[in-house]
Amino acid sequence: MLIQLDLISLLCFYIGLANVAQFTGSVTSIYFGIPGESNSVPAVIEGHRLSRQGQGHSAIVGTGLGSLLAGTTSIFVLMALSGYYNSIISWFYSINNQFILFVTVFIFFIILTSNRWYTNIFIMVFGYLISRIGFNDWTGEYFLSFDNLSLGTGIPFFPVVLGILVVPNLFKHYNFELADYTRERLSDCVVKFFKNVQYSFVGTFIGMVCGLVPAVSTVLATNVAHKIVRWYEKYPNNIPSYRALISAESANNSAILVTLLPLIVLGIPITGSEALLVSILERNVIDLNWQVIVDNNYHIMLFASVLMSLCIGIIVSWPLSTMLQRIIMFAKDYFSIVIAIILVCCLMYVGHTVNDIAYYLLVFVVFSVVGWVCRNINMIPFIFVFLVQEQVESVMIVVYNMYI
Repeated sequence: MLIQLDLISLLCFYIGLANVAQFTGSVTSIYFGIPGESNSVPAVIEGHRLSRQGQGHSAIVGTGLGSLLAGTTSIFVLMALSGYYNSIISWFYSINNQFILFVTVFIFFIILTSNRWYTNIFIMVFGYLISRIGFNDWTGEYFLSFDNLSLGTGIPFFPVVLGILVVPNLFKHYNFELADYTRERLSDCVVKFFKNVQYSFVGTFIGMVCGLVPAVSTVLATNVAHKIVRWYEKYPNNIPSYRALISAESANNSAILVTLLPLIVLGIPITGSEALLVSILERNVIDLNWQVIVDNNYHIMLFASVLMSLCIGIIVSWPLSTMLQRIIMFAKDYFSIVIAIILVCCLMYVGHTVNDIAYYLLVFVVFSVVGWVCRNINMIPFIFVFLVQEQVESVMIVVYNMYI
């Protein structure tokens, strides 16, 4: 579906996807104790324990309102700063600063992801070598293509990201056990949130700062917000903290919006899902930077898309959370099968568009094996380097010719 869309349609889709996922991830965390995403671990620690104590409804309401407040605050702050984006772009797009930016991002990936530093270096080198397979525009030669026509076109990104990031998760076993909880009065839940609203603002600020850190933006934001509030409250570890929960979830939603800045302003992805989006844009030869957004008057639509997705997110994760639980409980045994079928069909369709279905399936199988072998390793550094190899190589060559 996405490979047929234009720039603004892709961006609005991605904003809706990223925003709503932050809301629904809290539902599975609080009710089932299963993180809906990697940055939902604090919601599992605090939210599920609150749910088991009969406070599941107040936890859902609190995280929903906190996420809405954080998202709305963040988007208005970003709107207020939008007049400075052009200055930021002109500064960033100088060759020297591009070089510094990429070096900084690589350092962040090496030292801040959950792997050991030497593991990150190894998988980044691996990603660079894999991405260079095929014809190289700078050298005018083929690299590791072995005179094979398909390899000469390079390794396609879509089957790689499916095999590396998605397949290992399809084999995880989740124990969906719904916790018993007493349904509290809605008015009491809302009052409880606003009595603790300052912790939501704390999380929002932390998320806006941590959101710019590549690869670990939302994970870093939620964990920092959670730890700071737990430290401030000085609660024993066995007592769940409502305040730490809403702070962490607020940080989550503000971080996901700030994470979009490098993508929209500079066209640089700093998360795995953004990398997939940029791959689609490059496949369709679509430029992405803030000047393109402004020239086409897309910025208003993007801001409206954020606000709309925030409203949809809170509806799904709060009034409809009970219905969402029932759907999850009913379909829990079929999730992996349905997702696998959809992914294979999508893969075959994308392969069909370039008349090379067999090659796409072969790449998918190979990198599914790699993904399974490396299932306990954070492979985001590999994905990032695989995607930006050409940009990094061009900057490095220009800097080399200028100074050496």
